[in-house]
Amino acid sequence: MMNILEKINARLPKLPVKIIDLLVYLNKTLALPIGILGIIFSISVLAFTIFVSRTLNMDSNIWLKMSVSSVVILVSSIWLLMAYPHLKKNLIRGWSLIFWITVLGDVNLIFNFFISGFSIFSMFGIFFGYYLLFQMKPRYH
Repeated sequence: MMNILEKINARLPKLPVKIIDLLVYLNKTLALPIGILGIIFSISVLAFTIFVSRTLNMDSNIWLKMSVSSVVILVSSIWLLMAYPHLKKNLIRGWSLIFWITVLGDVNLIFNFFISGFSIFSMFGIFFGYYLLFQMKPRYH
């Protein structure tokens, strides 16, 4: 999958160096706080979902969607914390973890498609996310 996306990205226009540098800087700067907040948020939403589903007899589709999304955010946040030391040093291991976080998020989007529908904006977001990610890859070693 990664090889296919790299080949596609090679044909696309390159972003200016200053924008890529900014994206790499934001990756290493925001990974730690977003990872911490993601863990807090996902555990809170999961606890809220369990509580509400038991007290208000929540629709099973909504409960399933919220639960799966909360677990995906939790796993992604843990991976983001694992990526932080590598991103800080511009190591490819950090970039690889960001790649797999993106894949996991896309799997979650596709899962949610079967429950509540999918929009063209979701597809655009997926493609644009991979475009930005692969534009940054040469900055990691």
